[in-house]
Amino acid sequence: MRAEVRAESRAEDILLILERRGLDISEDVRSRVTHCTDPELLRRWLARAVTVPKAEEVFEDA
Repeated sequence: MRAEVRAESRAEDILLILERRGLDISEDVRSRVTHCTDPELLRRWLARAVTVPKAEEVFEDA
């Protein structure tokens, strides 16, 4: 349960960062982020959310 809550929180953080940066977030991006349950993958996406020029690029490997 704890990992699930952490994943949900990270997903919210990713979307918040993308929104605050003024990036367009498609329903596909929003859905993929909110349905992910892998905390490590969400952590990598969170780190990328800070610098990517487009929201879709958060999923690309660095």
